[in-house]
Amino acid sequence: MSNKDHPVWDVYDLLRTARLNQLYYGRRLLTFERRNFWAEITIACTSSTSAIAGFAFWKTTAGQPYWQGFLAVAALVAIAKPFLSYAKKIKSYEELLIAYRLIAYDLRDLRL
Repeated sequence: MSNKDHPVWDVYDLLRTARLNQLYYGRRLLTFERRNFWAEITIACTSSTSAIAGFAFWKTTAGQPYWQGFLAVAALVAIAKPFLSYAKKIKSYEELLIAYRLIAYDLRDLRL
């Protein structure tokens, strides 16, 4: 049996794949958490009870078009958010990340 055919290389290959998947799904999770965060912030800032809605600048002739644009963006985000289903994606990426972390941990133990 040569060094290339040794079964330990299968463990190292699986460990590398699990670690790369762990990094990938961790980044995807972070991306969707950030998107969800900014969608929530956009919707919260435009609510009638927010402090930002009460700024006097929005009532001036220069600020009114900006506020209307901001309201339009917030309305589109509020409509699109349920269809984007960030909560489901975040949950599934969390589950995948946990699974790959467990696999990587078990493979590290096996390697040792």
